[in-house]
Amino acid sequence: MSRMIIGGDDMEGFGEFLETMMKKGGGNGRGKEKSAPMPMREAVEATLKEIAEGYGKCPFTVGQLVTPKPGMNLRDEGAMHIVLYVDDNPHHHFNIGTGEAGTSSTGYGRFLDIRVLCLAKGGGEIAYVPFWMESWQLQPYDPDRDPNYK
Repeated sequence: MSRMIIGGDDMEGFGEFLETMMKKGGGNGRGKEKSAPMPMREAVEATLKEIAEGYGKCPFTVGQLVTPKPGMNLRDEGAMHIVLYVDDNPHHHFNIGTGEAGTSSTGYGRFLDIRVLCLAKGGGEIAYVPFWMESWQLQPYDPDRDPNYK
C-alpha cells in the first residue's frame, strides 16, 4: 500500500522510518553515521514560509495528476497519483488511536484535505489504493520524473 512513512495510520511504516533514522544517526549527532547536512538557513526559511502561505489552501482539482513533493518523507515520490476528491471543509486528524505517540506524533492534527488514488506495489501484489493526504505535500505530476516508468 502507498502510505505516508510518517503519520496517519501506518505506524508500521513509521517504525521503519524511525529505525532507518536511528541507523543513520537520526539527525541528532548521536548515531554512528553522520546525518545529512542541513540546507542553508535562508533556503529553509523560504521553504517554511512558502509552505505556511499555502497551508490549508488546496490548489488541485479532481482528476488532476499529482505526486508527493521531494523532502516530505512520503512514499512514492514522483509516482503518479490522481485527485479523487478535494474537501471544501477539511478537518484536522486528532483521533490517532492507541499505541501511538499521542500529541507528539506527526499524524496528530494532520489537515486531511485531499483524497488521492495511486497504483501501489506491496507484498508481491499491485493494487489501486485510495487515501487521504495533506495537499501542501503534493505537487503536479511530471511523467519525466516518475520512477516507475524509467
